[in-house]
Amino acid sequence: MQNPLDMRHWGRKFGLWPGNVRQPAQRPHQADTAASSQAFTVGEGELQVALAHMDELDSRSLTRIACVYELSGRAITVADGKESLAGVYDFGQFKDHIKIAAELLPEPIASRSDLEVGPHGMFRLEFVKAKACLLRTPRGDTALVLDGLVSGDLGSQRVAEILAFTCAERDKITIEGMPLLDWLRAQIRADGHALPESLSFGQNVHQCVFPGGKLLGGIRAGESFWRIINRVAAPIEPAVQIATFRPPELNYAGITAVGHGRGVSVMAGFSEEVENTYLLTAVMLITGLSVLHRSRERLFSAMTEASNTPPNSSEIGRASCRERV
Repeated sequence: MQNPLDMRHWGRKFGLWPGNVRQPAQRPHQADTAASSQAFTVGEGELQVALAHMDELDSRSLTRIACVYELSGRAITVADGKESLAGVYDFGQFKDHIKIAAELLPEPIASRSDLEVGPHGMFRLEFVKAKACLLRTPRGDTALVLDGLVSGDLGSQRVAEILAFTCAERDKITIEGMPLLDWLRAQIRADGHALPESLSFGQNVHQCVFPGGKLLGGIRAGESFWRIINRVAAPIEPAVQIATFRPPELNYAGITAVGHGRGVSVMAGFSEEVENTYLLTAVMLITGLSVLHRSRERLFSAMTEASNTPPNSSEIGRASCRERV
């Protein structure tokens, strides 16, 4: 029996060492189903060696869905320092980088785990485990992260349904039987703090999907996850699929896959530490949009005010001189 860790044998049979950058068999930017089905996939041996020797990779049994919600209205409450970002989320080897940049990053105001997430009527979210974290940036912008696990047996169509509901119908989400934001205010009040009454869901949402179980296995085998990326629970997929699978170096066929749609990102085959780092990036994206929208509103307000302000006498005099000239 040949040694599976023999670099020469393994390289001949399966290809390059996973740490080396190569041009993988990509999921094209615009490809038909037939083309994607011919994608090259690595053997089971290469996958196992990659998982054993690369800390950034892993195989989860449950699919993780993390929804990042923008909240309108800046939070007056500041974090009390009881919970750090690195304490709420495991960043592994990236932990020291997070600590160094802590003053510039969002920090937790409140975090709760083992939550019962609803509704439980005609539509069930099926979260087997969930936690929520309210984050505040140094400028007072806030984002709420609802982070849940669902069965890895759920297919892309069912995951797309959950994504669609937790985005478009987020005001119907309940925790412990209460509307999500009412529950959040109650938790903050219990901690001796308060949130502005104007605090509500903003316009922007970003959802991160980290596939597990059969869903992860299918994606590694080359199955399409177009429904998830586009948040469309269609019974069939279109022949021509539009999506972005970048950067190409992270789409290592048979091991990892990365795809992006409008408000949804899929990262398959990575460790939880990498997932959490990507989730933090999504939080910063959402809170950055809050700053952008606020700056735009102030700019247009200033322009409107300036256009409605009558010119003073000196301006009138200069204008009349220019006319005489």
